Amino acid sequence: MIACAWSPDGALIASASVHGTVRVWDAETFQELGVHENPGSFPRHLQFSPDARYLAWTTTSSIHIWSRPAAEEDQSKRPLVQLKYDAAVNALSFNPESTRIVTAHGWCDGKPEDCVVRIWDVATGAVLALLTGHTAEVWHALFSPDGRSILSIQVGHGGPAKIWDAVSWKETLSIEIDGGRGCFSPGGEYIVTWNAQVKLWRASDGLRLVTFTEHKRFVTDAAFSLNGEFLASGDEDGIVHIRRISNFD
Repeated sequence: MIACAWSPDGALIASASVHGTVRVWDAETFQELGVHENPGSFPRHLQFSPDARYLAWTTTSSIHIWSRPAAEEDQSKRPLVQLKYDAAVNALSFNPESTRIVTAHGWCDGKPEDCVVRIWDVATGAVLALLTGHTAEVWHALFSPDGRSILSIQVGHGGPAKIWDAVSWKETLSIEIDGGRGCFSPGGEYIVTWNAQVKLWRASDGLRLVTFTEHKRFVTDAAFSLNGEFLASGDEDGIVHIRRISNFD
């Protein structure tokens, strides 16, 4: 088992294995509803859409979208859309309305033209936009909580985080963060990024509010509390630090 996800409505559980399979289960009866094979490739970035209608995951250079059938439909028939791309798919995220997916692309030491962000229509699989401007592998991409902006992060020393308008698809801000990963706060007013350190930024203008230096090892993940009041981060030693955001604004 390498990933597990629970649908937002609590009705389904999905799991992904090192053998390349993605399985969907009924969360009440624990009956297996379907198996999707991905031979020779690890399924990654397993994620349900916010409205629980879709399940998406990536393999090396493909995006897979499973569409949840209506209750009256044959539960043995589950449409699956597979979107092919000629560069690595490094991240995947739904917008809040569950109508679009953003993906991050690029190979390590690959061609700069492959280091892009793509926006897909969930229902049709059509590419809606291609966001260019990164010069190295794009490792992270996600929508803001209100769906109006997109955050993308490039790997490597000096790698920027870019914010894009999700209507015009134009770049609105670039922040030098030295690579890593990041996310918006629940209200969208802050961005946190992490690698060797954890940094808190103001999303409106890219002002760095504070750099947290408590971690002695590489920071593997960070997250805001649902009410946006607290920020937690964890490192390779298994140590978690929690801070109150209002102390640093």
